Amino acid sequence: MRYLKWLLVLLLAALAVAFIVLNHQALSQELFLQLSLPRFPLGFLVMPTWVAIIFAFVAGFTLAVALEIGAWYQYTRTIRLQRRQIKALQDELEKSKPAPTAD
Repeated sequence: MRYLKWLLVLLLAALAVAFIVLNHQALSQELFLQLSLPRFPLGFLVMPTWVAIIFAFVAGFTLAVALEIGAWYQYTRTIRLQRRQIKALQDELEKSKPAPTAD
């Protein structure tokens, strides 16, 4: 159970290498992407398939990191707001606390 994670990672890496080796001819072909608005072509994007795969991975990874940073910011913002509210409630409690009397 302890090494299950590493075994899974190695299996995925082996599958990725096998995919590249078995599909090297298809990966060397070019990918054509036509960029256009309705009735108005903007241009063509031509790149090798392997570059497109790397580009898609980098774009997805960047999006995941950006979403993670956004979630972290929202989480820390909530903590800061709660601390501010707790401080305000503590100050209000201190103001309404009766003064100690000497008996």
